[in-house]
Amino acid sequence: MNGITALVIAMSLKDLFALAAIALTFICFAPYIRGIHRGTTQAHVFSWVIWGITTVIVFFAQLDAKGGSGAWPIGVSGTITLYIALLAYQRRGDTNITRSDWLFFGAALSSLPLWYFSADAVFAVIVLTIVDLLGFAPTLRKAYHQP
Repeated sequence: MNGITALVIAMSLKDLFALAAIALTFICFAPYIRGIHRGTTQAHVFSWVIWGITTVIVFFAQLDAKGGSGAWPIGVSGTITLYIALLAYQRRGDTNITRSDWLFFGAALSSLPLWYFSADAVFAVIVLTIVDLLGFAPTLRKAYHQP
C-alpha cells in the first residue's frame, strides 16, 4: 500500500468531501480571477469585501462549533473572496465608490455586531444573509450604470 492510498483510507468521508469542495471552489473561482487579471472583469471592491468578511465570519463560527474539516471549504472560499477584493482594490476592479455604496457597506458592517451579540443561530443566519444581500447592491449599481 503506497502513502497516498494509506492517507485516503485514513481520511474520513467528511474529509474527502471537504477536499472535493475545496477543489470545486478553486475551479469555480479560477475563471473570475483570470478575468480580473486579464482586465475583462471588474469586481466591485465593496461587494467582495462584504462577501469576504461574512464568509470568514461563518468559517470561524463553524470552527468554534467544532465543524472540523467541514469548515475548510468555507475558509478557502472566504480567503479567495478577500483575495478578489484585494485585486479589485489594487488592480483592475471598480473602485468608483458612490454614496450609496458607502451606505450599503456601512449597513452591512453595522449588522455584524448585532449577530455577534445575539448568540442565536437562526438570527445569525438571517443577519448574515441580509449582509450578503446588501453586498450585491454596489455590484448591481455598477452593472446597471456600466453593463
